[in-house]
Amino acid sequence: MDPQKDSQKDPVRQIARAVLYEGYLLWPYRESSLKNRHRWTIGGVHPEAYGRAHEGERWLMHTECLVEAEPGDTVDVCVRFLHVVIREPVAGGPDRRSGEEARERELSLPGLVVDELTRGPA
Repeated sequence: MDPQKDSQKDPVRQIARAVLYEGYLLWPYRESSLKNRHRWTIGGVHPEAYGRAHEGERWLMHTECLVEAEPGDTVDVCVRFLHVVIREPVAGGPDRRSGEEARERELSLPGLVVDELTRGPA
C-alpha cells in the first residue's frame, strides 16, 4: 500500500489541492497587466509584522471544526499550505528569472485525543 498514491486518489484531497492553488497557477495572465502583478490566493496568511503594517492583510488564522466523538477517540489533523519562497536563478539553468514561487507544505498532527482538545489551552 502506497500512502502517497492513495492520497492522490482521495477525492477530498483533490478538491483541497485545487482550492489551495486557486488563483495561484493562473498568475500572471500577462506581466504587463497591473492588476495581475500581485498573487492572490484564498486564505492567504502573512508574517505578523507585514500583516500589521498593511491593513487588510491577515497574519493570523482561526479554524473551528465540529467533531462527533466518544471518550478516548482521536483525530488526525493535516494543515496544507503554499509557502512563498524566493527563487534565485541558477547559472546555466533553464529559468534565469528570479522571483517568488510557492512550495507546497504539509503539517500533520496524528492521533490527537479529542477529550484533550476540548479542554482548551492550559
